[in-house]
Amino acid sequence: ALLNIYKSIVRPHLDYGDIIYDKPNNNSFLKKKLETIQYNAALAITGAIRGTSMEKLNIELGLECLGKRRWVRKMCFFQKLVNGLAPSYLTELLPPKQFSRNPSRQDLFSKFFTRTSYFANSFFPNCVNNWNSLDCEIRNIKSPIVFKKTLLKFTRPKPALVFDTLDNHGLKLLTRLRLGLSHLNDHKFKHNFRDTINPLCSCSLERETTKHFLLHCHHFVQHRKSLFDNLNNLHISLSNLSQDNIVNVLLFGDDILFDNEKNKNIINATIVFIKSTERFSNSL
Repeated sequence: ALLNIYKSIVRPHLDYGDIIYDKPNNNSFLKKKLETIQYNAALAITGAIRGTSMEKLNIELGLECLGKRRWVRKMCFFQKLVNGLAPSYLTELLPPKQFSRNPSRQDLFSKFFTRTSYFANSFFPNCVNNWNSLDCEIRNIKSPIVFKKTLLKFTRPKPALVFDTLDNHGLKLLTRLRLGLSHLNDHKFKHNFRDTINPLCSCSLERETTKHFLLHCHHFVQHRKSLFDNLNNLHISLSNLSQDNIVNVLLFGDDILFDNEKNKNIINATIVFIKSTERFSNSL
């Protein structure tokens, strides 16, 4: 629900007029501030800890960064200009086509002569360069909807699924493990928490990583046994998988199953384990 609220109410304000003000290759204060707004929204949606990787947060939620989003929106508008789906006073500004006997290059535009980087990064010169770099098959797409979907395949990550799990607090803890920043000492040590002088687990065997917490820590032997007993009762066997793959299945579900109900059971079983250990009960 929070993700839908952000997409429908907040992000449109960040999109408004973006094809005009966007200047690629210019890391301006405004662009960084816009990305910060999306980052703060992602923290609120997931319950992640500040300092979590922005890229990992975007992947978790299936959000493209706003820079890539502006690129797609600019190319979609340019595609409308090319196909005569925009006012004539704009289509008249398009440069002439390049002369070529190669059919795959006949829809390329002549590049603008630019003396300054400011003009080179403005809408028409930049879009012409980007248009010419697209594959011929993509340039020949006539439908704006199909064109947009094609570009989004390359720019928008697939979200990490939660399979309709309704435990908000449990999902917050699970997401922190997915993103690699949680109460675990290895995570806190990597992010320079002042109360964490080393990454070792309190069991003193090894670094307190996500794998150690889920599969090895001696403090949670009984909790772990209950976790795998629950999975076995649901006819979900992980015995043939490597430890890394087991961790991945426990955190994200099994994409080979193609069964949302079974994946939901895996996620819920992992959440029950996380909560029962009480490892994340203390405030950060």
